[in-house]
Amino acid sequence: MLEKKLQNDVVNTGKDDIVYVNKDGSRLSPEIAKLIRDSGYQLSDVALMLIEAVAAELGNPDSFTARHKINEISKSFPYHHRTLANRDSLGTGPKEHINIGKYKFYRNLSILEMLCKDLCK
Repeated sequence: MLEKKLQNDVVNTGKDDIVYVNKDGSRLSPEIAKLIRDSGYQLSDVALMLIEAVAAELGNPDSFTARHKINEISKSFPYHHRTLANRDSLGTGPKEHINIGKYKFYRNLSILEMLCKDLCK
């Protein structure tokens, strides 16, 4: 699975969550590690590094990010904000969102889930 493919060390913190520690010492948050582990995504090392970078720039996985500001907040996010708008109209964008006026806000964990799904192809 993920541990074997990426040859990561799995560290038990004494809680129910598992923290994935990469060779360079970087860590995934428990929410993102759970997302990858439970969904069964097979990600390459480069894809995992991209997800880590985007997750670190977005911050708390439970907060929301404005679609029109995503490229300013996360410089390593691979899609333009208009690509997300097009994917919304196709039904393939992030699943969890709220609308405030004319602006759309995505839950950060939903953005990362969409990114995991795209990068495992």
